[in-house]
Amino acid sequence: MNNETIYHLLGKISIAFASLEHGMVYLLEYLLTKEECSLVAVYILHGMSISKLIEKVRLIAKIRLLEHKAVFAKLEEILDNIDEFREQRNLFIHGNWHFNEEPADNADSVTVVNYKPKLDKKSGKWECLKYEHLTKTELNQLFQDVATVLSDFRKIDTKIRHVKFT
Repeated sequence: MNNETIYHLLGKISIAFASLEHGMVYLLEYLLTKEECSLVAVYILHGMSISKLIEKVRLIAKIRLLEHKAVFAKLEEILDNIDEFREQRNLFIHGNWHFNEEPADNADSVTVVNYKPKLDKKSGKWECLKYEHLTKTELNQLFQDVATVLSDFRKIDTKIRHVKFT
Protein backbone atom coordinates (compact mmCIF):
# COMPACT_ATOMS: atom_id res chain seq x y z
CA MET A 1 0.00 0.00 0.00
CA ASN A 2 1.64 3.24 -1.08
CA ASN A 3 1.67 6.44 0.98
CA GLU A 4 -0.78 8.18 -1.37
CA THR A 5 -3.35 5.43 -0.76
CA ILE A 6 -2.78 5.63 2.99
CA TYR A 7 -3.20 9.42 3.05
CA HIS A 8 -6.31 9.16 0.89
CA LEU A 9 -7.96 6.61 3.21
CA LEU A 10 -6.93 8.45 6.38
CA GLY A 11 -8.30 11.67 4.91
CA LYS A 12 -11.67 10.07 4.17
CA ILE A 13 -11.83 8.61 7.68
CA SER A 14 -10.83 11.93 9.30
CA ILE A 15 -13.45 13.86 7.33
CA ALA A 16 -16.17 11.38 8.31
CA PHE A 17 -15.18 11.64 12.00
CA ALA A 18 -15.09 15.44 11.80
CA SER A 19 -18.54 15.48 10.19
CA LEU A 20 -19.88 13.33 13.02
CA GLU A 21 -18.39 15.64 15.65
CA HIS A 22 -19.75 18.78 14.00
CA GLY A 23 -23.14 17.12 13.58
CA MET A 24 -23.24 16.31 17.29
CA VAL A 25 -22.35 19.92 18.17
CA TYR A 26 -25.22 21.26 16.07
CA LEU A 27 -27.67 18.64 17.32
CA LEU A 28 -26.77 19.48 20.92
CA GLU A 29 -27.22 23.16 20.13
CA TYR A 30 -30.68 22.40 18.72
CA LEU A 31 -31.65 20.23 21.69
CA LEU A 32 -30.58 22.97 24.10
CA THR A 33 -32.05 25.99 22.33
CA LYS A 34 -34.67 24.63 19.90
CA GLU A 35 -32.96 26.91 17.39
CA GLU A 36 -30.47 26.52 14.60
CA CYS A 37 -27.50 28.83 14.22
CA SER A 38 -27.52 30.30 17.71
CA LEU A 39 -24.29 31.43 19.29
CA VAL A 40 -24.30 28.41 21.60
CA ALA A 41 -22.52 26.13 19.13
CA VAL A 42 -19.90 28.69 18.19
CA TYR A 43 -19.04 30.04 21.63
CA ILE A 44 -19.82 27.18 24.00
CA LEU A 45 -19.93 23.79 22.32
CA HIS A 46 -17.11 23.86 19.73
CA GLY A 47 -13.98 22.31 21.13
CA MET A 48 -15.89 20.01 23.46
CA SER A 49 -14.37 16.53 23.49
CA ILE A 50 -16.22 13.82 21.61
CA SER A 51 -16.83 11.90 24.84
CA LYS A 52 -18.44 14.99 26.43
CA LEU A 53 -20.50 15.59 23.29
CA ILE A 54 -21.83 12.03 23.41
CA GLU A 55 -22.59 12.39 27.12
CA LYS A 56 -24.38 15.75 26.76
CA VAL A 57 -26.36 14.80 23.64
CA ARG A 58 -27.54 11.65 25.41
CA LEU A 59 -28.48 13.58 28.58
CA ILE A 60 -30.35 16.45 26.90
CA ALA A 61 -32.03 14.18 24.32
CA LYS A 62 -33.32 11.94 27.10
CA ILE A 63 -35.13 14.94 28.56
CA ARG A 64 -36.23 16.54 25.29
CA LEU A 65 -37.37 13.31 23.62
CA LEU A 66 -39.26 11.97 26.64
CA GLU A 67 -42.41 11.56 24.55
CA HIS A 68 -40.53 10.10 21.57
CA LYS A 69 -39.00 6.94 23.02
CA ALA A 70 -38.38 5.23 19.66
CA VAL A 71 -36.49 8.25 18.34
CA PHE A 72 -34.44 8.45 21.53
CA ALA A 73 -33.70 4.70 21.42
CA LYS A 74 -32.37 5.03 17.85
CA LEU A 75 -30.27 8.06 18.82
CA GLU A 76 -28.84 6.12 21.78
CA GLU A 77 -27.90 3.23 19.50
CA ILE A 78 -26.09 5.63 17.16
CA LEU A 79 -24.33 7.37 20.06
CA ASP A 80 -23.16 3.96 21.29
CA ASN A 81 -21.73 3.29 17.82
CA ILE A 82 -19.97 6.66 17.79
CA ASP A 83 -18.55 5.94 21.24
CA GLU A 84 -17.15 2.63 19.97
CA PHE A 85 -15.22 4.55 17.29
CA ARG A 86 -13.99 7.19 19.74
CA GLU A 87 -10.82 5.37 20.83
CA GLN A 88 -9.97 4.50 17.22
CA ARG A 89 -10.57 8.11 16.19
CA ASN A 90 -8.24 9.35 18.93
CA LEU A 91 -5.57 6.88 17.86
CA PHE A 92 -5.87 8.04 14.24
CA ILE A 93 -5.83 11.75 15.04
CA HIS A 94 -3.21 11.71 17.81
CA GLY A 95 -1.20 8.60 16.96
CA ASN A 96 2.24 8.47 15.42
CA TRP A 97 2.07 6.99 11.92
CA HIS A 98 4.91 4.88 10.58
CA PHE A 99 5.08 4.65 6.81
CA ASN A 100 7.47 2.62 4.74
CA GLU A 101 10.47 4.68 3.71
CA GLU A 102 10.33 3.12 0.27
CA PRO A 103 7.15 3.65 -1.76
CA ALA A 104 6.45 -0.06 -2.10
CA ASP A 105 2.95 -0.94 -3.23
CA ASN A 106 3.43 -4.43 -1.87
CA ALA A 107 3.61 -3.30 1.78
CA ASP A 108 0.35 -4.64 3.13
CA SER A 109 -0.06 -2.48 6.23
CA VAL A 110 0.75 0.77 7.96
CA THR A 111 1.49 1.09 11.67
CA VAL A 112 0.12 3.67 14.09
CA VAL A 113 1.51 4.00 17.59
CA ASN A 114 -0.28 5.55 20.55
CA TYR A 115 2.06 6.82 23.25
CA LYS A 116 -0.69 7.80 25.67
CA PRO A 117 -0.42 5.78 28.89
CA LYS A 118 -3.46 3.66 29.58
CA LEU A 119 -4.24 1.40 32.52
CA ASP A 120 -4.98 -2.19 31.50
CA LYS A 121 -7.98 -3.06 33.67
CA LYS A 122 -7.33 -6.79 33.53
CA SER A 123 -3.66 -6.77 34.52
CA GLY A 124 -3.63 -3.52 36.51
CA LYS A 125 -0.50 -2.46 34.61
CA TRP A 126 0.11 0.69 32.65
CA GLU A 127 0.53 0.35 28.90
CA CYS A 128 2.53 3.17 27.37
CA LEU A 129 2.53 2.05 23.79
CA LYS A 130 -0.17 0.59 21.64
CA TYR A 131 0.77 -0.58 18.16
CA GLU A 132 -1.87 -1.12 15.56
CA HIS A 133 -1.12 -2.50 12.11
CA LEU A 134 -3.79 -1.61 9.58
CA THR A 135 -4.24 -2.98 6.10
CA LYS A 136 -5.90 -1.21 3.19
CA THR A 137 -8.90 -3.51 3.62
CA GLU A 138 -9.16 -2.61 7.31
CA LEU A 139 -8.89 1.12 6.58
CA ASN A 140 -11.56 0.82 3.88
CA GLN A 141 -13.81 -1.12 6.27
CA LEU A 142 -13.32 1.47 9.01
CA PHE A 143 -14.27 4.22 6.58
CA GLN A 144 -17.39 2.29 5.52
CA ASP A 145 -18.35 1.74 9.17
CA VAL A 146 -17.88 5.40 10.09
CA ALA A 147 -19.71 6.52 6.93
CA THR A 148 -22.65 4.26 7.85
CA VAL A 149 -22.82 5.70 11.37
CA LEU A 150 -22.59 9.22 9.90
CA SER A 151 -25.48 8.47 7.54
CA ASP A 152 -27.54 7.03 10.41
CA PHE A 153 -26.71 10.07 12.54
CA ARG A 154 -27.84 12.47 9.81
CA LYS A 155 -31.14 10.59 9.45
CA ILE A 156 -31.90 10.67 13.18
CA ASP A 157 -30.82 14.32 13.36
CA THR A 158 -33.36 15.17 10.65
CA LYS A 159 -36.04 13.16 12.45
CA ILE A 160 -35.33 14.92 15.77
CA ARG A 161 -35.64 18.32 14.12
CA HIS A 162 -39.13 17.36 12.93
CA VAL A 163 -40.55 16.20 16.26
CA LYS A 164 -42.07 18.49 18.84
CA PHE A 165 -40.31 18.18 22.14
CA THR A 166 -40.42 19.78 25.56
